[in-house]
Amino acid sequence: MSNLKEFWEEIRRFGIPKLSDFLIDQKTKELFYKQTRTRTTSNWEVSTPEYLTFSINVSRVAVFLNDIKIMEPNLDRSKPNASFEAKKLFLDYHIKCEAVIIFLVTTLEVYLESVYHIALNKLKINTIDPKYNFQNKEDCKTAFKIIGIDLPNVDNQLWQDIFAAKKEGSIMNLRHRIIHTGLKVFLSYDFTFEEIEEKVLNVIKFISKIETKRRDLKILSSQIVKIFDESLF
Repeated sequence: MSNLKEFWEEIRRFGIPKLSDFLIDQKTKELFYKQTRTRTTSNWEVSTPEYLTFSINVSRVAVFLNDIKIMEPNLDRSKPNASFEAKKLFLDYHIKCEAVIIFLVTTLEVYLESVYHIALNKLKINTIDPKYNFQNKEDCKTAFKIIGIDLPNVDNQLWQDIFAAKKEGSIMNLRHRIIHTGLKVFLSYDFTFEEIEEKVLNVIKFISKIETKRRDLKILSSQIVKIFDESLF
C-alpha cells in the first residue's frame, strides 16, 4: 500500500497520474495500466508520448520513494554503544535513496534527449549531432538553444538545483558522487525523505515547464494522442 498520498496529489497538478497494474501485449508491445485521473492546472488535454514516458518513469522512482517513506521513521538514530565517537549507518535506507537519484537522472535524461531530437525533426533543422550528454549542464543548454528553449530561463533556481554539477547537493552532483565515489557518499552523506522527495518534485516541476514551453513553441511530434484518462483492462 502506498504511503505517498500527498506526493501523488501534488504531482497530479503537473498532469502526472498514479500508474499501477502494468501489463504488456507481448505481440504488439503495447503497454496497459490503471491510472488515477489528473487535475492538472496546465490546461493540457492530451499528453505527448515523451511526457507519458516521463510519467511512467516517475512511477518507477516512486517505488523507491515509498520504501524510503516507510523506512525512515523506523531508523534507530540513537547513539551507538561504542568506545569511539560512532554514528549508525543504514545501508538499506541509503541504497534506496541513492537509487532514487540515479533513476531520477535517467528519467530526466531520457526526456530531454527525446524532446531535443523530436524538435530537430519538427523544425527541419539539419545539424551534425555532436552527441550531446544530457546529464551535462552546458551540453543541455547548447542543445536546447538550437531548438529555441533557453533552459536556464525556464526556471533558473530549478536549473541550478538540478544541473549545477559543482553545487553541493545538486542532483547531478549527487549522481556523479554516487556513481564514481559510492562508498564516500555512504560514509558522509545523510539523506532524508524530505530531501529526496523535494528533488523528485523539482525535476517534475522543471520538466513540466519545458513541456509547456515546447507546446507554446509548437515543437511537438504529431503523435499527441495519449489522453490522460482512466485506462482499464
